Amino acid sequence: MAFHFVNSSLKEANTVILGIPYDRSSSYIPGSRFAPQFVRIGADNVETYSPYFKQDIRKIKIYDAGDIVLNYPSVAQTFSQIREEIKKYIKEKKRIISLGGEHTITVPIVSEIVKYFPDLNLIQLDAHSDTRDTYLGEKYSHATVIKRISEIIPNNRIFQLGLRSLFVPATKNQYLFKVAEYIDGIKKKIKTMPCYLTLDIDVLDCGIMPAVQTAVPGGISYQELFQSILKMSELNIIACDIVEYNPLASPNLGYASVVAEILRELILMMNKNKKM
Repeated sequence: MAFHFVNSSLKEANTVILGIPYDRSSSYIPGSRFAPQFVRIGADNVETYSPYFKQDIRKIKIYDAGDIVLNYPSVAQTFSQIREEIKKYIKEKKRIISLGGEHTITVPIVSEIVKYFPDLNLIQLDAHSDTRDTYLGEKYSHATVIKRISEIIPNNRIFQLGLRSLFVPATKNQYLFKVAEYIDGIKKKIKTMPCYLTLDIDVLDCGIMPAVQTAVPGGISYQELFQSILKMSELNIIACDIVEYNPLASPNLGYASVVAEILRELILMMNKNKKM
C-alpha cells in the first residue's frame, strides 16, 4: 500500500518517503514497527492541500519507497542495511523523509547523510533528551540516540527542543517545554547550512497524542508544532524523520491521520523554494 498522493517515479521524484519499521529496543510499549503502514492508511483521511503552507502536496514530485524489510538480527547489520538504503537516495540528491519505527533509526540515517553533508546540523523535537550512554544494556537505543549522534555531529550543531524528560546533558543547545519560540534564534545559528530534522511524536502533549511508546505530559499543541514547521521551512532541511508513533499504544486510526498530516507538512517544509 502506497500513500495516495504519491505521483512520481523514483527517477523523477525530488522527495522520497521511506518506512523503517524498527523497534528492537522499545522498552515500554513496543509496536512502532507498525507505524509506517498505519500512517499510509491514515493518509486516506487527509486532504492533499495544506492550509498552513497554502499549497497542494501534489505539486511536489513524491516517490513512496515502501518499507525496508529488515532481515538481520544484529544491530550492526540492521544499521548497515538502513545506511545503504539512505545512500541510494541521498547520492541522487533526493530529499528523504523516513517513517519509524523507534527513534534509534535516526542514528544510521544521520551517519550516512553526514558523509555527503559534513557541516550537517540536527534539530530534535522530542519530550526526551535521549542522551544516555547506554540503556538496559544497549548502546544503540531509543534512549541513547542523541548521545550517539553527538559522536557524529559536534554538540554545537545539535538543537534539542520541547524537552521535558532529561538525562545528563550531552549537547549545548537544550530548550525546555516549548518549540516555536526558539526557532528564530536557531535559524540565526544554522543560517544556510544543511539540516536534519528528527521529530519524535511524543513532543506533542500525550493528552492529545497518546499513541506513542513513552508518553510524557506537558507537551506542545498541534498548532505550536505546525507553527514551528512553518518557521523551519526557511532552513535548508535536506532530510527528516517521524519516529515513535505507536499504533498499538492507542489503536485509534485518527492518530494515524494526525501523523499523516504532519508528514504532509514536513514534505512541504523541505521543498519550499529550495534545491539540493
